[in-house]
Amino acid sequence: MRIIAEAPNSLDVASSISVPFTAVGFLIGGDLSITPPKVVLVNPLVQPGIDGPSVTFTIQGGRPPYSWNNENKDLGRLSPTTPPTDLGQRFVYTITGSFPTPTAEALTDTITVTDAAGKTQTTTVTVIFADCELKADEKTIKLTGPVGGETFSIRVSDGVPPFTVTEDFPGTLAAGSPQTQCNSSQKDCSLLFTLATPAREVAPDTIIIRDSRGCIANIALTTELCGNGRLDAGDEECDGGDFPGSFNSCSALGKTGVLRCKSECTIDDSKCQDPPTP
Repeated sequence: MRIIAEAPNSLDVASSISVPFTAVGFLIGGDLSITPPKVVLVNPLVQPGIDGPSVTFTIQGGRPPYSWNNENKDLGRLSPTTPPTDLGQRFVYTITGSFPTPTAEALTDTITVTDAAGKTQTTTVTVIFADCELKADEKTIKLTGPVGGETFSIRVSDGVPPFTVTEDFPGTLAAGSPQTQCNSSQKDCSLLFTLATPAREVAPDTIIIRDSRGCIANIALTTELCGNGRLDAGDEECDGGDFPGSFNSCSALGKTGVLRCKSECTIDDSKCQDPPTP
């Protein structure tokens, strides 16, 4: 195929320009090039077993057909687009589902394109996992009087599942916590936690939520057992109507009246009176 462009008559120039095309429409000639020449992805949305984001590259110049290859196949894979464009071949680079665990070190892949004349051009894809903090709707949670089995939720608005959870005091949360529910974008998620049974008193327990990119949120969880109506081990002298067996009434003190338990789980014997003198 040839395209001939005639010069305007006013220029009084007798000439023409011939531009050769291949059978599939690629423009021949010029330096072999790849656009964009490099790509940097910061904290891409990746998770094990599921393909991550894709980047489209365009090859121009040189002499088609083209071939391409990438070095780090654990990081990404290449595939052509269909159909090709009139002025260049496009191919797609996709982060693979076998993506390694995010690390602080940048991961790089080099893509090499070769044309029919043996000329080559390269481009690079760099993946960086920067330190980042998840946006959690709660930074501190306080539960008073738990007996175990209570639930609470933390909403993370910019996380990428799956999530992992660790604690400063393992055992505060029930085994298997949390349950995760996300919207269709998989970025706005609520994590539902359940306290272990029986409940433990901690002040505080730091819950660390980590998403698939390595971004974290720290939540301080405080549980105070006082108020659950049950005498628990620790500093409690009583709880509600639960008193120690050896000290559960004014009569245990040799007095009359009503023994009370204060809201801070200490015994109030101010209403106990000495019995009348016979």
